[in-house]
Amino acid sequence: MTTYEIRDSDVRHNIQVIKRKAGAPIWAVIKFDGYGVGLLHLAEILRQCGIENLAVSDAADVERLRNAGFTTERILLISQPGSDEEIETALENEAIFSVGSRQFAERLRQIAAQRGIPAEAHLTIDTGMGRFGFLPEDYEAARELFLPSEDLTVTGIYSHFFNSFSNDKATKEQFEVFMQFLGKLRADGIDPGMTHICNSAATFRYPEMHLDAVRVGSAIVGRVSGMPPKQTGLRKVGILKCNVCEVKFLPKGHQVGYGAKCQLRRDTKIAVISAGHWAGTLSVRMRDVLLRRFPSVRIGGKTAKMVCAPEMGHIIVDVTGMNVKAGDTVYMDISPVRVNGYVRRSYI
Repeated sequence: MTTYEIRDSDVRHNIQVIKRKAGAPIWAVIKFDGYGVGLLHLAEILRQCGIENLAVSDAADVERLRNAGFTTERILLISQPGSDEEIETALENEAIFSVGSRQFAERLRQIAAQRGIPAEAHLTIDTGMGRFGFLPEDYEAARELFLPSEDLTVTGIYSHFFNSFSNDKATKEQFEVFMQFLGKLRADGIDPGMTHICNSAATFRYPEMHLDAVRVGSAIVGRVSGMPPKQTGLRKVGILKCNVCEVKFLPKGHQVGYGAKCQLRRDTKIAVISAGHWAGTLSVRMRDVLLRRFPSVRIGGKTAKMVCAPEMGHIIVDVTGMNVKAGDTVYMDISPVRVNGYVRRSYI
């Protein structure tokens, strides 16, 4: 059976590393079903570790958390809901909205007034991501939202780095734009509330930018773009456990996989394994295919390399010279956010 095996002690270890590194309150981003760990399971570990601020990207996740008993945690909705129904769901479940435009603010105010439920929000400032947020030149429109209102109260403000894992110049420029925006608010006598801009990569790379809080997601599962675990002190959370479903010999020159993009360079013993994209196997770019740079798996304590790009439901590995048979257990590193919900989770 294909299983995503998660060691809770590794999750707890990562949370403690992040807390020491942050030195500030943490917004634990648990979108994408808790980065594959499981939304409610990860939220419970975070609660036990003293993390009181959660962040998700879907109003339905706010509802799931509240219904599961997470009633005292502050939950930031980091995406603007697309439908009135989603806004109502988030309101009813006391989400903190992210507001990045006058239009959305007015829509939120109107629904909040109709439902008789005052909304709380953090403003988002677009310093270069190009997604949500007021542009810096929209200062007056953003400033107006700090004025007292029965239907909408702003308690924080944030922005988001687009390349903090590799572009030092762009990251510092974004930070400077954000700080200038905050400076204008304060010069106008406005308290911006909780300020935050650092994601996982920036939390580890730029301690001087931590401000009032940091937002950390992928680091909780031990992944920080551009920084290997030995550099961060984090542990990769989760391993995919599956089985060999076929072993066979193929002659030199035989094609393998879709599109005939891979041909064997020698007589090869291959193993077909019951896990593919649906189970979160690591993606392979076309350049990697041309250069035959494929990920590896572990079978019987030995390493076996893929011979072609993963398929939807299977991968094929080279087990020439190895004592491998159908039914053997296979372990592989995967992308946790891509693990299909149908894959069984096992917590150890």
